[in-house]
Amino acid sequence: MGRTTLTVIAAALYVTSLAAAAAADAQTPGQIARKQIEAGSARDWPTLRTLYATDVRYVDPNGESRGVDAAINALERTLKPFGEVKAAIAKIYEGKDFAVAEWSSTAINTAEITLADGSQAGPTGNEVKLDIVTIYDIKDGKIVSERNYYDALNLYGSLGLLGD
Repeated sequence: MGRTTLTVIAAALYVTSLAAAAAADAQTPGQIARKQIEAGSARDWPTLRTLYATDVRYVDPNGESRGVDAAINALERTLKPFGEVKAAIAKIYEGKDFAVAEWSSTAINTAEITLADGSQAGPTGNEVKLDIVTIYDIKDGKIVSERNYYDALNLYGSLGLLGD
């Protein structure tokens, strides 16, 4: 075997080891979903920025946002009326480029909340528990779309805002 052949083999082994290391560092869609739920619940905005694609589409019962800043602002507005948020993940289903998470969020209303009609309601001190399903579309290790589904009427009812 000549020196050139050994050099080519060594280079191929090096490139293969780099590819294997990159694959080992890559996160599955389920791992990305779990990290997003944990970071969102903890209000860890810097971590969320690393998880979202630049042009992420974020949807929840309050509306739709596009782009990282808009998505994080929407999440901030949703969480603002609540103190510490506790998330409990029941199950995450995943495929090659998607994840679906079934999870719940529990928090106490500690600040004013903006209602769907734009009016404000003062803090109630009530505990709110929401059952949530989130669908994530993942491309190149980033969340390109996040769609959150939960019963907003249950939220208002838990806060005592629906009346009798």
